[in-house]
Amino acid sequence: MKSKWKERRLKDTCVFLNGLWKGEKPPFVTVGVIRSTNFGNDGSLDDSDIAYLEVEESKFRKRRLEYGDLILEKSGGGPKQPVGRVAIFDKRSGQFSFSNFTSAIRVIDKAILDFRFLHKYLCWLYSTGITESMQSHSTGIRNLNTNAYTQLHIPLPPLPEQQRIVGILDKAFGSIAIANANTGKNIANAQELFQSKLDALFEELHVTGVAKAPLSGLTRAPITYGVVKPGPEGTVPFIRGGDIANGCILTGQLRTITNSVSKQYKRTLLSGGELLISLVGQPGQVAVVPKSLSGANIARQVGLIVLDGHVRAEFVRCFLQSKVGRASLLLRHSGSVQQVINLGSLRSVSVPIPSERIQDRIVAQVEEFAVASGALRLSYSRKSKGLDELKQSLLNTAFSGEL
Repeated sequence: MKSKWKERRLKDTCVFLNGLWKGEKPPFVTVGVIRSTNFGNDGSLDDSDIAYLEVEESKFRKRRLEYGDLILEKSGGGPKQPVGRVAIFDKRSGQFSFSNFTSAIRVIDKAILDFRFLHKYLCWLYSTGITESMQSHSTGIRNLNTNAYTQLHIPLPPLPEQQRIVGILDKAFGSIAIANANTGKNIANAQELFQSKLDALFEELHVTGVAKAPLSGLTRAPITYGVVKPGPEGTVPFIRGGDIANGCILTGQLRTITNSVSKQYKRTLLSGGELLISLVGQPGQVAVVPKSLSGANIARQVGLIVLDGHVRAEFVRCFLQSKVGRASLLLRHSGSVQQVINLGSLRSVSVPIPSERIQDRIVAQVEEFAVASGALRLSYSRKSKGLDELKQSLLNTAFSGEL
């Protein structure tokens, strides 16, 4: 921090307001209530799904958000998501408050502290991990020690200097946001290119009139699902529906179950080479089990398909990822809130059975497309990471007094 800048504790420059519960005693008033789900990691406020609730009018009067208030996430988070994010409230009209899992921070004297400068500084503290040491874990959520948080020292350069820094950062961050958006589009385009090439292969196969068979006629064991009640952590890798994405099993995020629970479901013990399909949540995600997961087991929301050799597992995986295959699965979704794939209907999905030579050729082509698409996505992801690092570097420079 620049030596000529003054410092003051956060509690000496701002007031903290506790969040709002639902109403208990009339009269009530309907207001928009900002929750932690409306927070962006970049300090933005997503108002697309603000909850509108009936709250006590008397309590709301003390907790009505004002333009320039900051909203601090003090409870929530997760194992890899610290609390302490700060969003800026920039609405000049409407009736809004904030939930009990948050606090509002209001600048006492706007003649000495610009709320936009404070917002960027508190976001910078969060991004550097300083606030992570001020939180505890309980019942699966994190809680911020607000007493420690209010003791944080904040820089107080002259107000014109604060506004100059905010102006530079806003302009730079605007350009970075545009570049990030373009990078995101390029990543999506790379995925769409892969999908279009995959679709073309199976559309061509469909046109040729190749023989087909129901999926259940290509297996050497009934199509089934896995462990109903996984219980506590153990030593056996455990694959859930959310662990299957883009044709792969996300091994880095697998949880485990005990060996005794796994043994109760011997029919779904994996040896490698089986085809798995997510039945719930994001139904239709498929992957072939690698040999490295031999001995693992699966969750109830995962279907197990053990093919008998008439058709290769990797070929069926590619088919189910294609437009033709996905159409067959989507026709068999049910449930109004959470889509599912019914096992009975899954067994009747019609699968093309070309020669082994054609199966191998299609799989090889799909893998070639996947490698090329993956390289493009990796390149764009690195660019996005570089933009994020540039943003952090600008914040570091700004609050060291060198901007």
